Amino acid sequence: MGNGVTSEAYNRALQDSFKTIKHAHKQLRVVTKAKATQTALMSRMELYGVLLGEVAGIRSNLVAYLEYTRGEGEIPMQMECVDRDPRQEVSSL
Repeated sequence: MGNGVTSEAYNRALQDSFKTIKHAHKQLRVVTKAKATQTALMSRMELYGVLLGEVAGIRSNLVAYLEYTRGEGEIPMQMECVDRDPRQEVSSL
């Protein structure tokens, strides 16, 4: 995929997003099985927000990366990896 640092940065960001999606999906299964309390419903909404955010991030990074590899510009800012812990719990769980 492309060249050196940019490919590594893109792949790392993609891997981080997939880890976050996988973890959120596991949490969502647990919360979905729980009794439908206000806290459980809020947790589900937060997890759906995490999932949507990661999918949107993957999409925008892919578009930016494709533009970059076609020579249409500089390395986009959203391509930089964000250090985050994919196991970070949702606040209301």
